[in-house]
Amino acid sequence: MIKKIDIYIIKEFFYKLFFLIIGFIVLFTLVSIIEHLDKFIDASMPAKDIFIYHLYSTPWFISIGLPMSILISTVFSFNAMQKNHELTALKASGISLSRISVPLFIIGFLLSILSFQFDNIIVTHYLQKKIALEQDYNLKRSSKKETKKKDIFRQIDPGKILTIKKFKYLPNVAQNVSIQQFENNQITSRFDTPKLKWNSRKKQWLAREYSIRNFKSNSTIYSESDKDTLIDINLTPFDLAQETLKPEEMNYWELKRFVNKMYENGLYEKRWVVDLNFKSAFACTNFLMILFGICLSIRKPRANMAVGLTLSIGVIFMYYTMLKVGQSLGYSGTLSPFLSVWSVNILFFIFGFYLLLKTRT
Repeated sequence: MIKKIDIYIIKEFFYKLFFLIIGFIVLFTLVSIIEHLDKFIDASMPAKDIFIYHLYSTPWFISIGLPMSILISTVFSFNAMQKNHELTALKASGISLSRISVPLFIIGFLLSILSFQFDNIIVTHYLQKKIALEQDYNLKRSSKKETKKKDIFRQIDPGKILTIKKFKYLPNVAQNVSIQQFENNQITSRFDTPKLKWNSRKKQWLAREYSIRNFKSNSTIYSESDKDTLIDINLTPFDLAQETLKPEEMNYWELKRFVNKMYENGLYEKRWVVDLNFKSAFACTNFLMILFGICLSIRKPRANMAVGLTLSIGVIFMYYTMLKVGQSLGYSGTLSPFLSVWSVNILFFIFGFYLLLKTRT
């Protein structure tokens, strides 16, 4: 009997969750179209690319709509069971509300893990594709990020200087590239190519046309080739783009690698460390929303759907507000990067657990 009850609760929860997520995707898409319509028209963006643009945005819409959908689904599921006197019947048969809540807590835990993976594998991947599309149609003309991707200068080895006129993180192409080797402040060789493209399989850069100049004391030896050649410059596309990417455009592992590189170079930027902790803290939102959804439903058993929806919006608004305030305190150094985002989760968990213990079982 218990297994049937668990399956019934899970089916009801996911049924409501599915339609809520669809609703949020439609809502966010409509808002995005209205917000960017003038930019689409100015850029003469065809309908096909507008559709692709919003297709790339869909994972992000799912990510930001999932916690709210989970909270509302939990509240609605318990309210429906209360309205149909199903909770009363279960309690009369000796099954506690705590036991009834177990499948949803398990779901909340699993959704938090899946959400972390989804945000850092799917969302960031398609967010980068969306940004590349914005660059193609110049949808963000005033963005400082674009100017930073031009005229890149790097010392890749002692005495070896790399210059790149223009670089695009997607599709990982560097244009007008020059590598110059110096000895005793004198240039000894120079490698030039109009384009380098990253070969993800070989983990090296591919040059299709290039020229090499070797400077001797009284002469210059010049050679050129149009054969595909792989070269290693000790830099990946991420290394070149890390100063221009925003934290939300990197996945957790890329951001962690970037933070570690800053540490190795003696740099400590609180903002990046706070955002690194935020990525893991935000994934726990799903479990917390189920916890509060159960508490709201049980403590307000006679509340209708409208009241449940209002309470849900209030909780999620309070959570997001506290999370953003915590981030700001972390950026300013008032709180440690870990506490600035995780303290909100800890407070909500303690308060939610307290409400659950005080609830009639």
